[in-house]
Amino acid sequence: MRGSVILASILFGCSFSAATAATNQRVSDGGRTQIQTQQQSRLQALAKRGRYSNYQQLLGAGQVQAKHGAVGGGLKGARPTPEQMQALTQQTAVDLAALGFTAKDVAVFQQSGIDLFDIAQRFFAGSTTAAEQMLMADTVVIATAGKTMDGRARLDGFLSTSPFTVVKSLKGARAPGDMVYVPRKSGANPDGTVLTVTSDIEFTVGKKYLLVLSKNWYEQWVAEKRKQTEAGFIAVPYLAYEILPNDTLRDGPRATRSGEDPRSVAEAANELKKFSPGKRSAGGAP
Repeated sequence: MRGSVILASILFGCSFSAATAATNQRVSDGGRTQIQTQQQSRLQALAKRGRYSNYQQLLGAGQVQAKHGAVGGGLKGARPTPEQMQALTQQTAVDLAALGFTAKDVAVFQQSGIDLFDIAQRFFAGSTTAAEQMLMADTVVIATAGKTMDGRARLDGFLSTSPFTVVKSLKGARAPGDMVYVPRKSGANPDGTVLTVTSDIEFTVGKKYLLVLSKNWYEQWVAEKRKQTEAGFIAVPYLAYEILPNDTLRDGPRATRSGEDPRSVAEAANELKKFSPGKRSAGGAP
Protein backbone atom coordinates (compact mmCIF):
# COMPACT_ATOMS: atom_id res chain seq x y z
CA MET A 1 0.00 0.00 0.00
CA ARG A 2 1.36 3.38 -0.96
CA GLY A 3 2.13 5.71 1.90
CA SER A 4 1.93 9.49 1.89
CA VAL A 5 4.49 12.00 3.10
CA ILE A 6 3.63 15.69 3.46
CA LEU A 7 6.35 18.32 3.75
CA ALA A 8 6.20 22.08 4.08
CA SER A 9 8.72 23.96 1.96
CA ILE A 10 9.48 27.46 0.65
CA LEU A 11 10.71 28.96 -2.61
CA PHE A 12 12.95 26.63 -4.61
CA GLY A 13 16.59 26.98 -3.68
CA CYS A 14 16.28 29.29 -0.67
CA SER A 15 18.77 27.00 1.06
CA PHE A 16 21.32 28.36 -1.42
CA SER A 17 21.34 31.57 0.63
CA ALA A 18 22.16 29.98 3.96
CA ALA A 19 25.24 32.18 4.18
CA THR A 20 23.04 35.26 4.00
CA ALA A 21 21.08 34.31 7.11
CA ALA A 22 24.22 33.23 8.91
CA THR A 23 25.82 36.65 8.63
CA ASN A 24 23.47 38.14 11.25
CA GLN A 25 25.96 37.17 13.93
CA ARG A 26 29.64 36.52 14.40
CA VAL A 27 29.82 32.86 13.54
CA SER A 28 32.09 30.31 15.18
CA ASP A 29 34.99 28.78 13.30
CA GLY A 30 32.88 25.67 12.71
CA GLY A 31 29.97 27.72 11.41
CA ARG A 32 32.25 29.78 9.19
CA THR A 33 33.76 26.59 7.78
CA GLN A 34 30.29 25.26 6.99
CA ILE A 35 29.35 28.48 5.20
CA GLN A 36 32.58 28.41 3.21
CA THR A 37 31.90 24.80 2.23
CA GLN A 38 28.39 25.71 1.08
CA GLN A 39 29.69 28.62 -0.93
CA GLN A 40 32.36 26.46 -2.55
CA SER A 41 29.63 24.03 -3.57
CA ARG A 42 27.68 26.89 -5.13
CA LEU A 43 30.74 28.18 -6.95
CA GLN A 44 31.43 24.71 -8.30
CA ALA A 45 27.86 24.64 -9.61
CA LEU A 46 28.43 28.02 -11.29
CA ALA A 47 31.64 26.71 -12.87
CA LYS A 48 29.78 23.66 -14.16
CA ARG A 49 27.24 26.00 -15.76
CA GLY A 50 29.96 28.22 -17.26
CA ARG A 51 29.03 31.16 -14.99
CA TYR A 52 32.05 31.36 -12.67
CA SER A 53 33.69 34.23 -14.57
CA ASN A 54 30.41 36.17 -14.25
CA TYR A 55 30.67 35.81 -10.47
CA GLN A 56 34.28 37.03 -10.45
CA GLN A 57 33.36 40.11 -12.47
CA LEU A 58 30.29 40.81 -10.33
CA LEU A 59 32.48 41.00 -7.22
CA GLY A 60 33.94 44.23 -8.53
CA ALA A 61 30.71 45.59 -9.99
CA GLY A 62 28.78 46.49 -6.84
CA GLN A 63 28.12 45.77 -3.20
CA VAL A 64 25.30 45.42 -0.73
CA GLN A 65 24.72 48.62 1.23
CA ALA A 66 23.72 48.80 4.89
CA LYS A 67 20.73 51.15 5.00
CA HIS A 68 19.36 52.74 8.15
CA GLY A 69 21.62 50.61 10.28
CA ALA A 70 20.35 47.30 8.92
CA VAL A 71 19.87 45.19 5.82
CA GLY A 72 17.79 42.13 5.09
CA GLY A 73 18.84 38.52 5.39
CA GLY A 74 18.63 38.61 9.19
CA LEU A 75 21.04 41.55 9.59
CA LYS A 76 18.79 43.59 11.86
CA GLY A 77 19.44 45.62 14.96
CA ALA A 78 23.09 46.58 15.37
CA ARG A 79 24.87 47.88 12.31
CA PRO A 80 26.53 45.01 10.40
CA THR A 81 30.29 44.71 10.61
CA PRO A 82 32.47 45.18 7.50
CA GLU A 83 33.13 41.44 7.57
CA GLN A 84 29.42 40.69 7.50
CA MET A 85 28.80 43.14 4.68
CA GLN A 86 31.64 41.66 2.63
CA ALA A 87 30.25 38.15 3.12
CA LEU A 88 26.77 39.34 2.14
CA THR A 89 28.12 41.06 -0.98
CA GLN A 90 29.97 37.88 -2.00
CA GLN A 91 26.82 35.83 -1.44
CA THR A 92 24.74 38.25 -3.50
CA ALA A 93 27.29 38.13 -6.32
CA VAL A 94 26.86 34.35 -6.35
CA ASP A 95 23.08 34.77 -6.45
CA LEU A 96 23.23 37.24 -9.34
CA ALA A 97 25.57 35.01 -11.33
CA ALA A 98 23.30 32.02 -10.64
CA LEU A 99 20.33 33.96 -12.01
CA GLY A 100 22.21 34.83 -15.20
CA PHE A 101 23.17 38.44 -14.47
CA THR A 102 26.54 39.94 -15.39
CA ALA A 103 28.66 42.93 -14.36
CA LYS A 104 27.44 44.68 -17.51
CA ASP A 105 23.84 44.21 -16.35
CA VAL A 106 24.71 45.85 -13.02
CA ALA A 107 26.16 48.88 -14.84
CA VAL A 108 23.24 49.18 -17.26
CA PHE A 109 20.64 49.04 -14.52
CA GLN A 110 22.64 51.40 -12.33
CA GLN A 111 22.37 54.05 -15.05
CA SER A 112 18.60 53.82 -14.62
CA GLY A 113 18.84 54.07 -10.84
CA ILE A 114 18.25 50.35 -10.27
CA ASP A 115 20.61 48.60 -7.84
CA LEU A 116 20.72 44.91 -8.75
CA PHE A 117 22.77 44.05 -5.65
CA ASP A 118 20.13 45.62 -3.42
CA ILE A 119 17.21 43.91 -5.17
CA ALA A 120 18.92 40.50 -5.32
CA GLN A 121 19.86 40.66 -1.65
CA ARG A 122 16.30 41.55 -0.65
CA PHE A 123 14.91 38.92 -3.03
CA PHE A 124 16.64 36.12 -1.16
CA ALA A 125 15.83 37.74 2.17
CA GLY A 126 12.13 37.60 1.22
CA SER A 127 11.30 41.30 0.90
CA THR A 128 10.80 42.12 -2.78
CA THR A 129 7.73 43.30 -4.68
CA ALA A 130 6.08 41.42 -7.54
CA ALA A 131 7.78 43.76 -10.03
CA GLU A 132 11.18 43.09 -8.46
CA GLN A 133 10.54 39.34 -8.61
CA MET A 134 9.79 39.74 -12.31
CA LEU A 135 13.16 41.47 -12.62
CA MET A 136 14.90 38.54 -10.95
CA ALA A 137 13.09 36.10 -13.28
CA ASP A 138 14.31 35.33 -16.79
CA THR A 139 10.91 34.29 -18.14
CA VAL A 140 7.44 35.82 -17.78
CA VAL A 141 4.69 34.28 -19.90
CA ILE A 142 0.96 33.89 -20.28
CA ALA A 143 0.39 30.15 -20.68
CA THR A 144 -2.29 27.47 -20.53
CA ALA A 145 -1.88 24.66 -18.02
CA GLY A 146 -1.77 21.00 -19.05
CA LYS A 147 -2.06 17.83 -16.98
CA THR A 148 0.69 17.22 -14.42
CA MET A 149 3.18 14.60 -15.59
CA ASP A 150 4.66 12.07 -13.16
CA GLY A 151 5.24 8.37 -12.79
CA ARG A 152 8.75 8.17 -14.22
CA ALA A 153 12.24 8.45 -12.81
CA ARG A 154 13.70 11.92 -13.40
CA LEU A 155 17.34 12.95 -13.63
CA ASP A 156 16.91 16.38 -11.99
CA GLY A 157 15.71 15.34 -8.54
CA PHE A 158 12.10 16.47 -9.00
CA LEU A 159 9.22 13.99 -8.98
CA SER A 160 6.79 15.54 -11.47
CA THR A 161 6.23 18.52 -13.75
CA SER A 162 3.34 20.75 -14.86
CA PRO A 163 3.36 21.49 -18.63
CA PHE A 164 2.20 24.81 -20.09
CA THR A 165 1.59 26.00 -23.63
CA VAL A 166 2.77 29.59 -24.11
CA VAL A 167 0.10 32.03 -25.32
CA LYS A 168 2.19 35.20 -25.05
CA SER A 169 5.66 36.10 -23.81
CA LEU A 170 6.21 39.20 -21.67
CA LYS A 171 9.87 38.49 -20.97
CA GLY A 172 12.37 35.97 -22.29
CA ALA A 173 12.73 34.01 -25.51
CA ARG A 174 9.60 31.85 -25.37
CA ALA A 175 7.16 32.17 -28.29
CA PRO A 176 3.45 31.34 -28.65
CA GLY A 177 3.03 27.58 -28.93
CA ASP A 178 6.25 26.78 -27.04
CA MET A 179 6.09 24.38 -24.12
CA VAL A 180 7.25 25.45 -20.65
CA TYR A 181 7.52 22.97 -17.81
CA VAL A 182 7.25 23.84 -14.11
CA PRO A 183 9.00 21.17 -11.98
CA ARG A 184 7.38 19.88 -8.80
CA LYS A 185 8.90 18.32 -5.72
CA SER A 186 5.64 16.45 -5.11
CA GLY A 187 5.01 13.05 -6.64
CA ALA A 188 5.64 9.35 -6.31
CA ASN A 189 8.93 8.22 -4.81
CA PRO A 190 10.76 5.12 -6.11
CA ASP A 191 9.72 3.25 -2.95
CA GLY A 192 6.02 3.83 -3.72
CA THR A 193 5.39 6.52 -1.14
CA VAL A 194 3.83 9.77 -2.28
CA LEU A 195 5.54 13.03 -1.34
CA THR A 196 3.41 16.17 -1.05
CA VAL A 197 5.29 19.46 -0.75
CA THR A 198 3.03 22.33 0.26
CA SER A 199 5.01 24.96 -1.66
CA ASP A 200 4.17 23.28 -4.98
CA ILE A 201 1.55 25.31 -6.83
CA GLU A 202 -1.58 23.47 -7.92
CA PHE A 203 -2.62 24.43 -11.44
CA THR A 204 -6.00 23.72 -13.09
CA VAL A 205 -5.83 22.06 -16.49
CA GLY A 206 -7.06 24.33 -19.28
CA LYS A 207 -6.81 27.59 -17.34
CA LYS A 208 -4.48 30.45 -18.29
CA TYR A 209 -1.83 31.73 -15.92
CA LEU A 210 0.66 34.55 -15.72
CA LEU A 211 3.88 32.75 -14.78
CA VAL A 212 6.98 34.43 -13.36
CA LEU A 213 9.73 31.84 -13.84
CA SER A 214 13.47 31.23 -13.70
CA LYS A 215 15.18 28.63 -15.85
CA ASN A 216 18.49 29.82 -14.42
CA TRP A 217 17.41 28.99 -10.89
CA TYR A 218 16.25 25.53 -12.01
CA GLU A 219 19.67 24.88 -13.55
CA GLN A 220 21.46 26.15 -10.44
CA TRP A 221 19.29 24.02 -8.15
CA VAL A 222 20.02 20.92 -10.22
CA ALA A 223 23.75 21.66 -10.35
CA GLU A 224 23.84 22.23 -6.58
CA LYS A 225 22.20 18.85 -6.03
CA ARG A 226 24.66 17.26 -8.47
CA LYS A 227 21.80 16.07 -10.64
CA GLN A 228 21.23 16.42 -14.39
CA THR A 229 18.82 18.77 -16.11
CA GLU A 230 15.91 17.28 -18.02
CA ALA A 231 15.20 18.02 -21.68
CA GLY A 232 12.82 20.86 -22.52
CA PHE A 233 12.39 24.38 -21.19
CA ILE A 234 12.04 23.85 -17.44
CA ALA A 235 11.82 26.79 -15.04
CA VAL A 236 10.93 27.14 -11.37
CA PRO A 237 8.13 29.56 -10.41
CA TYR A 238 8.50 32.72 -8.38
CA LEU A 239 4.90 33.85 -8.86
CA ALA A 240 1.82 32.45 -10.61
CA TYR A 241 -1.53 34.16 -11.16
CA GLU A 242 -4.65 32.71 -12.70
CA ILE A 243 -5.90 34.95 -15.53
CA LEU A 244 -9.64 35.60 -15.44
CA PRO A 245 -11.74 36.19 -18.62
CA ASN A 246 -11.40 40.00 -18.36
CA ASP A 247 -7.58 39.71 -18.08
CA THR A 248 -7.62 40.50 -14.36
CA LEU A 249 -5.46 38.37 -12.11
CA ARG A 250 -6.60 36.19 -9.25
CA ASP A 251 -4.18 36.34 -6.33
CA GLY A 252 -1.76 33.48 -6.64
CA PRO A 253 -1.24 30.71 -4.08
CA ARG A 254 2.23 32.10 -3.43
CA ALA A 255 1.82 35.59 -2.04
CA THR A 256 3.89 38.58 -3.10
CA ARG A 257 6.57 39.10 -0.48
CA SER A 258 6.25 42.87 -0.28
CA GLY A 259 3.77 45.34 -1.70
CA GLU A 260 0.64 44.45 -3.66
CA ASP A 261 0.03 41.89 -6.37
CA PRO A 262 -0.68 43.20 -9.88
CA ARG A 263 -4.41 43.35 -10.56
CA SER A 264 -4.31 42.66 -14.31
CA VAL A 265 -2.07 41.42 -17.10
CA ALA A 266 -1.66 45.00 -18.32
CA GLU A 267 -0.58 46.18 -14.87
CA ALA A 268 1.97 43.37 -14.60
CA ALA A 269 3.35 44.25 -18.05
CA ASN A 270 3.65 47.92 -17.07
CA GLU A 271 5.43 47.03 -13.84
CA LEU A 272 7.82 44.83 -15.80
CA LYS A 273 8.67 47.70 -18.17
CA LYS A 274 9.86 49.79 -15.22
CA PHE A 275 12.71 47.32 -14.84
CA SER A 276 13.63 47.12 -18.51
CA PRO A 277 16.23 49.84 -19.22
CA GLY A 278 16.09 50.93 -22.83
CA LYS A 279 15.14 48.11 -25.17
CA ARG A 280 16.92 45.46 -23.12
CA SER A 281 14.74 42.83 -21.45
CA ALA A 282 15.66 42.81 -17.77
CA GLY A 283 17.02 39.64 -16.29
CA GLY A 284 19.66 37.06 -17.10
CA ALA A 285 19.35 35.06 -20.29
CA PRO A 286 18.20 31.48 -19.56
